[in-house]
Amino acid sequence: MEVFKTLLKVFRVHHWIKNLLLFIPLITAHKFYDLDLIFLLCLAFLSFSFCASSIYIINDILDIKNDTQHPKKKQRPFASKEISIKQGIFLASFSLIISFIFSLSLNKTFVIFLIGYFLLSTIYSLFFKKVKYLDCITLVIFYVLRLFSGGAVVNIMPSFWLVAFSIFIFFSLALAKRYIELNLHYSESENLKISGRNYTYKDQKNLYTVGIISGYLSILTLAFYLGSETVARIYQTSLFIWLAIPLLFLWIRLVWIKSKNKEMDDDPVIFAIKNKWSVIIIFLFFLSFLLAKLVEL
Repeated sequence: MEVFKTLLKVFRVHHWIKNLLLFIPLITAHKFYDLDLIFLLCLAFLSFSFCASSIYIINDILDIKNDTQHPKKKQRPFASKEISIKQGIFLASFSLIISFIFSLSLNKTFVIFLIGYFLLSTIYSLFFKKVKYLDCITLVIFYVLRLFSGGAVVNIMPSFWLVAFSIFIFFSLALAKRYIELNLHYSESENLKISGRNYTYKDQKNLYTVGIISGYLSILTLAFYLGSETVARIYQTSLFIWLAIPLLFLWIRLVWIKSKNKEMDDDPVIFAIKNKWSVIIIFLFFLSFLLAKLVEL
């Protein structure tokens, strides 16, 4: 049982939740009843998840020295020596092979996106994560790549509005992730850099300000989309859909208030599915779109 728990931590299975973004193009196209497409996306989900796990393992191996000096990351399997580097290389190779076995059932465009994700992730682990703000921009690219990868599987490319909205909301979350790390573990008196990063306590204010602005820009993007002719054609009752605006505002405020008050000690994306109020807001957000589609007043 302990070995199984360690493997779950090594593969960071809890981060697989991020790969549900592969399903978003299908959902936004209102084809979520097509079981054949859902099956293909499930294969893509497993392929992307195992690929991501191999990258997490490589990143942890490269980051052992920095992680041992980090207040929280020192508990990771490689930093704490629960798993050896040799075992990690084997697990990363195994995970990558499994990933590409699953991808063989899917189209070439998805495979190209998957290879691109792996290569960019490797460059990120070696170089980009050490560059202030470029690391956050790269994280946003990873999220957007997931959208396009899911779209490639079902031949539904993400719309301009979806991509624009995703860029702003995920940039806000990426900045929140760095802000949380500084706010929890570093103080002004120390003025130390985050282990393996280029952020110090002095960056905290900028991260908070730009993060909040980016979150609000995602709300503005959603508002422009809801006022477009596309929405008028797709949804029967636009009244319900406007509820999404205050709900998104509440969720962004929740994330940043929790971050500022040191009540969030994890990746904001993981927080989104663990926090009770976050789950309720997200449920109501998607429910507003569903009601707008199905209910006619």
